[in-house]
Amino acid sequence: MGQYWVVLNLSKRQSWFIGKLEEQIFSMRLPRFFGRRFRLLPASSMPNKLGHEIHTQEQSILVKCLPSELIIGIFESCDEYRTAACLALTCRLFWDLGRSTVERQLNDATDWTGDRLACIGDYAAETTDDLPKGMLDDSERALIDEYVRRGADVFTALRKLCPFAVPLKPDSNLPVTPRNVGRLNKNQKRDDLRADTSIWRTLVEEVSNGRMSPKGMVLRDLTARQYVRGDAFIEMCEGDPDLSTWREEWDLADLIILGICCSGDPSGLKSAHQTSLQDGLWSGHRFDVVEEKILANEKWKDVSRKMLNVAQLLFEIDGEF
Repeated sequence: MGQYWVVLNLSKRQSWFIGKLEEQIFSMRLPRFFGRRFRLLPASSMPNKLGHEIHTQEQSILVKCLPSELIIGIFESCDEYRTAACLALTCRLFWDLGRSTVERQLNDATDWTGDRLACIGDYAAETTDDLPKGMLDDSERALIDEYVRRGADVFTALRKLCPFAVPLKPDSNLPVTPRNVGRLNKNQKRDDLRADTSIWRTLVEEVSNGRMSPKGMVLRDLTARQYVRGDAFIEMCEGDPDLSTWREEWDLADLIILGICCSGDPSGLKSAHQTSLQDGLWSGHRFDVVEEKILANEKWKDVSRKMLNVAQLLFEIDGEF
């Protein structure tokens, strides 16, 4: 059956169930969480036919009586961007007043810079003592321990700790929002529930996809004060057709997965014993990608050779490029 894995953003309480690591590790596209940016277009940019899909709640006497500050405050209190977006899409007035808040929440949810990350297998631990040291803070550990006392395993408890879904397709993955309140009848089609999502896709514009050349850049582990040089990544791949294919597939941020995987058993990768990928030395650490010159006059440890050697083994043994 194999082992299943979940990527956790402990800072944002997000989780991403990825299934089997060996089937997903080469296509996770982690750079999209380090520099990807969106902007939300004003209601005036909506095509007329989509404008008609927006509810006419702004004509409600109650809505008209609400102070703008109160409406904005409601948006600010939403638990995440999906909730706020669904509210904003109910009428033009709410979109105009809530757009800047939803845009900020969206960009915060999709930016993992400086967040605590981990990738945990379902064989990782029987208790929190089996997890990498420092991965959880005291309050998180206490909560996981309580879930375990109630009968959950550690893997399930960690997913409960991080209940929000990772925004893999933030321009389209809003919750299903029915147009009409009440139970659906047998004649209603799935498309009847997707009006708000189609409008959302029209109003969300990606301004940066997060991918960047590794030249002159470094991946930093902010917790351990370690870094991997982008120029070392380029140099390792130069002149080798197979490794050049690797470079086309991965950017610096993709290397994060090499250090955050944690499990008590081998991962299912053929290279597991050579790479020790499941040891989770970086689990719960914070990361960013910056220009190498920023490191000047600061004490950081260069782990480029170590991490790139692990990555090379992974691609040579498990890669199918």
